[in-house]
Amino acid sequence: MYEKKYNDLVLDIEKINEEYKKSTFLWGLKPNKYVTFIPKIIKSGKVLDIGAGEGRNAIYLAKRNFEVLALDISKAAIEKLKMLAERENCSVRKVTEDILKFHTNEKFDVVLCIAVLNIFSKEDAYNVIEKMKFFTKPNGLNLITVFTDKGIKHKNFSFFNKKELRDRYKDWNILKCEYYTKYEIHHRPHRHHICALLAKKPKLA
Repeated sequence: MYEKKYNDLVLDIEKINEEYKKSTFLWGLKPNKYVTFIPKIIKSGKVLDIGAGEGRNAIYLAKRNFEVLALDISKAAIEKLKMLAERENCSVRKVTEDILKFHTNEKFDVVLCIAVLNIFSKEDAYNVIEKMKFFTKPNGLNLITVFTDKGIKHKNFSFFNKKELRDRYKDWNILKCEYYTKYEIHHRPHRHHICALLAKKPKLA
């Protein structure tokens, strides 16, 4: 069994790959609602989608004139993203790698991290946020969604709130930081309580 340990949190990569293989599309094809705000703010540009999964957000932006690099630790997810991109006749660059090990000299207009940070310890999650900020061009956007500790709790998850995200972006222009609830049907019907942050990097940063 291939497990990736993030401090006290353990991510079972084999189990994740199996989940992606046995589902049609584990997270569905509809983009995150905050991702749909991005083309209204930036008309085109380069996007880094961290934890892209099967590509629902990457494909949405690629079809709207964005150049997208999709990153995910799951090979099975990236294979399904490739299939979906071909079906939708759009181009998405794909990388199978752990974000904590990922390095690039590229800079991006948008960096996404949708429902990913909860699998990390707080320390590693904050390191991911710093990488996101570093990868972002001046005037670029970061979009993060995280599970809060309201409702379902999981011993292998970290949970976040508005203050934690705002504190990490206190030197940026915060466009949105709010809570919402999402109904899910994977495994069994349940609700996730989520905090979303959309922030813009200062022009001179």
